[in-house]
Amino acid sequence: MAVDGLETYDLRVGGVRLNSYAYNVSMVSGVSQLPGRDLISTPGPRQDGSVPIPGRFTEPPTIGITGWISDRNPDGSHASNPQIQFEKNWTAFLGAFVGQGATIKVERCMPDGSIREADCRVSAAIIPELPQAGASRIADVKVALDIPGIFWKDSSGPFTQSYTTFGTATTLNFLSPSTAPITDAKYVVTGPVTNPYISNSAGDYITYNGTVPAGQTWTVDAKAFTSVLSGTGSVLFQTSYKNSGGYLFEIWNPYKVTVSGSGTTSASKWSVTADKKFF
Repeated sequence: MAVDGLETYDLRVGGVRLNSYAYNVSMVSGVSQLPGRDLISTPGPRQDGSVPIPGRFTEPPTIGITGWISDRNPDGSHASNPQIQFEKNWTAFLGAFVGQGATIKVERCMPDGSIREADCRVSAAIIPELPQAGASRIADVKVALDIPGIFWKDSSGPFTQSYTTFGTATTLNFLSPSTAPITDAKYVVTGPVTNPYISNSAGDYITYNGTVPAGQTWTVDAKAFTSVLSGTGSVLFQTSYKNSGGYLFEIWNPYKVTVSGSGTTSASKWSVTADKKFF
């Protein structure tokens, strides 16, 4: 096993390793639509990227998962009764896509051993029919899903890195090898610093019009759309910002951030906490 019980490109849905119950399990990105029965009637919860913004991510990306139901034991050994095992595998495979909530976690093991995950909604499926008596115990199954949150993320995150450089563009190398925009990061600036200012390479920025005393912090949570000064609470009314994507603050590959302000000392620092994100 590569990591956490998964081989390279293995898929786990709702905690169920699909490859234990089917042959040739694969995922196809960008599936426009798989014909089949509609399995959902209500939208998923609001998530990062799920609110349409004109010209940006107006439709959740779709994926398709396919496989051939196996008649072997989950460990790959021959079953004493293949027909009964086939039916068990069929139930386990399809049952993975039936969750208690509006979304189901889908995980995929990458060649470098990392696991990427996304909360998905099942949009359609082709339900396989059991084979005729005497026929080969095999059934083709296809499931279509969409990703309300738009992006995949590294399952081992979120990650945090601290810096002491002010006034110079800093590349957040800890986000490598991300490819997608980071729209839900948390930024923490530790004082002393007056009028702290955070900007990206596109000229978007967020700034607190005031002083962060020594030992205190100014925290910007882009996902929650908050600006908080420790010991004071929300300072959103004293906060100015400019964005081009509809988010409080957003960065793109190569993920450069400039943090500046006056009155800094050797005790001043800032940090970024974020998930690695992928299309």
